[in-house]
Amino acid sequence: LPPLDVRGRDEIAALAEHMERSARHLQELHEEARRRERELSRVEHLATVGMLAAGVAHEINNPLAGIRTSIERLLRHLPDAAAAERYGTVLRDAVARIEKAVQGMLGFARAAEVAPLPMFLPEAVERALTLAAPRLEAQRVGLAQDLPDDLPPVSADPAQLTQVLLNLVLNACDAMPGGGEIRVEARRLAGEVALTVADSGAGVPAEIADRVFDPFFTTKPLGKGTGLGLAVSRAAVREMGGDLRLLLSEDRGAVFEIRVPVAAKGSDGQSSPG
Repeated sequence: LPPLDVRGRDEIAALAEHMERSARHLQELHEEARRRERELSRVEHLATVGMLAAGVAHEINNPLAGIRTSIERLLRHLPDAAAAERYGTVLRDAVARIEKAVQGMLGFARAAEVAPLPMFLPEAVERALTLAAPRLEAQRVGLAQDLPDDLPPVSADPAQLTQVLLNLVLNACDAMPGGGEIRVEARRLAGEVALTVADSGAGVPAEIADRVFDPFFTTKPLGKGTGLGLAVSRAAVREMGGDLRLLLSEDRGAVFEIRVPVAAKGSDGQSSPG
């Protein structure tokens, strides 16, 4: 805030000086709150990375088994060019799966502070769903998507938006331990793009619907959740100039909506890698 002219010594000058001190104090409180939000974001980020490690390990383990078996057979049939080519194809495919899993995990782990730039929303959706794929498969959770081809580029942080989407998808899985369906839909609004993530679980009880974004609030069993995911996700989306809301709950499953601003005209809509 610009400083006030308090050179006078009358009552108005004293009031102005008091207001300036109050404004400085409020600004300091705001900066402290932002710092704490970033700290909470890192805590939640690390917790999510740890939870995903099991899924990545599973994704790596099966291809490694295929590589090992193929190598053994190649060693036994080196003179057979056709067999070598066949098993070589298996090796290439398995290595590609490993690289995709590891690169996705590394890209997620490198996420830093929010830095919005022009990007296409479906790219973040694809990255999040790729990371969540082992969990979706293990729980027999179906997936339905409706992402129009003509969505405009948005202004968002690719890594942070991926994390937000991943948190919502993993929360939906937690709400459907016996399986179910997750539906991801996007639509264009005036100056924004809205993305909803809906599940077919039991929903959020009305009595706690207004608390789901509170830091450290969780309904998960002890040790299964930090209670920071939704709070940090909302803070990140708001830093991008958007918002995260709970639209529908109780009985019909939960529906969360992310809104992010459309990128300024003239941008090429290219997102950063990773």
